[in-house]
Amino acid sequence: MIIQRLAEKGRAAMAVLLLGGAALLGVVACSGESTAKDYYEKGYRLQQEGKYQEAIDDYDRAIRLDPKYVEAYSNRGVAFMGLGRYDRALDAFTLALQLAPQLGSTYYNRGLAYESFGQYETAIQEYTMAIRFTQDDADPLIRRGELYMRLEQYEGASKDFTDALKITPRNAMLFYLRGLAYSNSGKPNEAVADFTEAVRLDPNLANAYFDRGVIYGQSGYHEDALVDFNQAVRLNPNHGNAYYARALTYAHIGNDEAALADANRAIELGVEGDIVRRIDEIKQARANPAP
Repeated sequence: MIIQRLAEKGRAAMAVLLLGGAALLGVVACSGESTAKDYYEKGYRLQQEGKYQEAIDDYDRAIRLDPKYVEAYSNRGVAFMGLGRYDRALDAFTLALQLAPQLGSTYYNRGLAYESFGQYETAIQEYTMAIRFTQDDADPLIRRGELYMRLEQYEGASKDFTDALKITPRNAMLFYLRGLAYSNSGKPNEAVADFTEAVRLDPNLANAYFDRGVIYGQSGYHEDALVDFNQAVRLNPNHGNAYYARALTYAHIGNDEAALADANRAIELGVEGDIVRRIDEIKQARANPAP
């Protein structure tokens, strides 16, 4: 069974499309008539072209000729997801898994469908099954880790990202995600190390600079924080939170004019929070240091 990725991933989750042939058992048609395999392959091509409804129609024809055509059910579910019809996708994935209960990629796809309904705990269970049956695939680990993050289960998230890094050890985004998990679980040193590795692997990862800068600022290393916020803003000129954080950093180091300019830019970009009041508080603390 060949697993065909629909697209390269950043953090966005992509459903897994199956290119199969093993399920074509004994389907022989008379000369000139289409077989289940013919309809399946046509549906597959249409699906790759983004013609989801036409693909579904051909998968249906394949299934009518071969009711145990697992890949047709599974890809039919992916096509329904392409149309935003996640309830129908769930039905298709469930039928596929009844025929092939060890098909890890379909558990993964069903997890994505459950996730679309906000059923995160159920989605986690699906990703867990996917991990069980596809141990060389990092995607279910990453997706489960991101859901653990959403549910504020940071220890579980960091473990999943660590396991995923064993499969894809040069994945900058994974180092960044694990850094976030460490940061949220009170492990700033580990977080800084992961953010540093993330930007080494991908020097254009603006959020890794930003989040490392936040930790530097919280630790009182304002000059180091300023360097990282400068990088974040250079890479993403519309990074409102970076302007906000840099405004506070400028206030800490005594550059009040730059602090006000960044505060105004953050406000223009829609960042919420009483940033001007916070800058004033920092200025007052700077003028009246604690004994």
